[in-house]
Amino acid sequence: MAPNPNIALIACIVDALEWPDQNIAADFCYGFPLLGTLQDTGLFRPLQQQDAHEFERSNITPMLMTNVEYTLKLVADLEAAGKRIPQEDATAIALDEATRQEREERKVLGEEFDLTGLWERYPCWTDIRGKKHSAARPSPRFPTWQHGAVRAIDDYKRSLINSCLNPPETIAPPSALFPTQVLHIVATICRERDIPLPAMHLAMDDVAFAYKRCAVLQQEFGILCYWNHAKQKVVFCEQWGLPFGAVASVTGFCRLPHLLTRFARTFFAALCDHYIDDALQPDFVEANDSAQVALGYLFKKVGIPFSEKKRQRPESVQNELGVTCDLSSFHTKGEAVVTPKVERCEHILETLADCEARNRLTSGQAKETFGKLSFSLQSLFGRVGRAAALPILL
Repeated sequence: MAPNPNIALIACIVDALEWPDQNIAADFCYGFPLLGTLQDTGLFRPLQQQDAHEFERSNITPMLMTNVEYTLKLVADLEAAGKRIPQEDATAIALDEATRQEREERKVLGEEFDLTGLWERYPCWTDIRGKKHSAARPSPRFPTWQHGAVRAIDDYKRSLINSCLNPPETIAPPSALFPTQVLHIVATICRERDIPLPAMHLAMDDVAFAYKRCAVLQQEFGILCYWNHAKQKVVFCEQWGLPFGAVASVTGFCRLPHLLTRFARTFFAALCDHYIDDALQPDFVEANDSAQVALGYLFKKVGIPFSEKKRQRPESVQNELGVTCDLSSFHTKGEAVVTPKVERCEHILETLADCEARNRLTSGQAKETFGKLSFSLQSLFGRVGRAAALPILL
């Protein structure tokens, strides 16, 4: 969670741009919702939103009525599964460490407490039929290995909180082809004015702890429940920033980089955009790193800085969003080349070979594989036959 978001500056930028998302400053003040019927920000691709009263009656109320029994079953399931994990299990140990880092280093998790502590914080009451209720609805977390390290995923699908979000829009971020689209516009202008093509390069930045910098509005749904492997017991804790695993986190967080990259384009003439928490910054070589410096300064002043460790200085050949973007021959040949990274292709092929050898493909693997294949093939601008991938969709 951003310790000191500059809410006044965010409000000033909204006013200067006459920005349609008028509530972003207030949401940084009070928190971002995790469920319910959201207001349309006017920023993203529209969806068919359900009637708010009907959605609450059919989705939210039935879920809330089961909070206590759901929580008790979740604790029992996690305890049974946790006791089967070997003491030396590397994944369980790594998940403990990832959770510790979120608590002690990033300051986005509260202290751990047990089931009794949960009921003390969110008291139970009994209705006239004798059924117990509580406002709290915790979500479990599970580990996934990414680039040799464990990342903690908060399972808001299992807790049904994701199904209780009624959004009016969904994000439509740019692809890895964004730099080539910028170059196409530059080339068009150069032809119209009969001037030589300029040398171009690309810089990349990444917002540090992205979702966690946006506070949660409904804290009773920002509770985590997980197996603490070191302590050999199920514990709870409050999560103060938007969770990685909640559908609401994506559109909630993206509202800020959407605002700031637009401001940078308007006031700094920076040729930038964002893919969730990644900032893509193609620019003229003669401009050096001025666009990256300006955008970085803006994000820092707002209180949501880029990660220094993940900063990629401007280069004519740059890795971005899982592909390699080569702009080195643009000024001489008018060409830009985007190719999937070799290691990504090798990983996809290894996954497919493993599935073929086992003659089995789970629904989760199918979804992941299809997504990676689609992402890797986007540099072909759709000029590829994907009929062979049809069974993955069925």
